[in-house]
Amino acid sequence: MLPRFAILALLCWPLVATCAEVRLSFREPFYRGDNSVAANHVANVWSKDAGLAERIGAAVIALPESRTVITSDAIIASLSDQFTNVEWTWLGTRSIRREAPFLRIPENALVDAARTALEQRLNGKFIDVTLRAVGRLSDVLIPAGPVTLIARLDEHVAVRPRMAIRVDVTQNGRSVQSVPVWLAVEAYRELPVFNRQMTRGEIPEPDDLRLQRVDVARLDGEPVVEMPREAVRLRQPVREGDVLVQSMLEPAPLVERGDRVKVHLSGETISLTAWGVAKGEGFPGDTINILIDNADALTLARVTGKGELEIEL
Repeated sequence: MLPRFAILALLCWPLVATCAEVRLSFREPFYRGDNSVAANHVANVWSKDAGLAERIGAAVIALPESRTVITSDAIIASLSDQFTNVEWTWLGTRSIRREAPFLRIPENALVDAARTALEQRLNGKFIDVTLRAVGRLSDVLIPAGPVTLIARLDEHVAVRPRMAIRVDVTQNGRSVQSVPVWLAVEAYRELPVFNRQMTRGEIPEPDDLRLQRVDVARLDGEPVVEMPREAVRLRQPVREGDVLVQSMLEPAPLVERGDRVKVHLSGETISLTAWGVAKGEGFPGDTINILIDNADALTLARVTGKGELEIEL
């Protein structure tokens, strides 16, 4: 024969099982509006009644597998086959970021905004551009209202194989979300490429270079589109097929050691021209040693042009 307390428990069980206060807990902050939540944010549904804690779980709720919005009524309906009296209780304000209806910004809209901004940045500079979204990106949920997507892109950022374009989701002129969108980039243009191997200090001539279609995103350095008008030389050795980039070049001296140079001698009452040999290299304004023809000692002269120096008497 069952004890009295066991019989009493059996009689009371239907009452306990048909009355539950349901609470929701969440993996991360979410947006709530009209008693709606994003289904994939629901981590668990539970009751404050310990006797029912194991019977009420996320598994008993018919939640969609994909990210969507579900109302409290839908969750209560999912529990109605087991419980006849279900109460909806939110877990405090820390789990609620804003109380407003949902507005979903799809990930493809964010990608399109980033791609459009980068295409405008590259427009006219390349003969062929390919942009492809990479990495994982989720839809953005924000309070309902007018929305503007603004992609931020620094004009001075070099083109790289992977570029992060930050897209601001703005409402009433204020950013409410900022999402980085990663794009794989290929950007081709015609650039100078070396025809032959060259050593440090050589001065590239037009015949040393040819134009070739190059993916600028994979270059290590800023490409040279046009050769500088001033004299330049190589600061490093290069191989045949190397793309000419800015870091390879440095200004070439107007006078190099051993050059045959013209020397102008000027004073208050005299102006002469002589020839000599440079004993050092010099850039505009530099003072170097020269040996004037038939002279026994070196003389200091100031570099004034290509192969020309001046001595003030």
